Amino acid sequence: MELSREHREHIRFCNVKRKKDFIYLERVNGKIVNILDGLELHTDVFSMAEQNRIVKFVEKLEEMGKSGQLKERTYTAPQK
Repeated sequence: MELSREHREHIRFCNVKRKKDFIYLERVNGKIVNILDGLELHTDVFSMAEQNRIVKFVEKLEEMGKSGQLKERTYTAPQK
């Protein structure tokens, strides 16, 4: 029996891991503040195949930007 797309997406969503307890205290306007408050890390969102496709696509866009194939300025080489 094949699961519906909605059911597969629900299962996948339930498997996503979230980390929300990042702490880095810094003085801001004289007060100690956790500057990472609200930061969330989501893992296991994409499968390895999806990650590979995303990375290849980003690399392709980067090359297109370097070679001027995209309309606006999209690439700036890192400063050394």
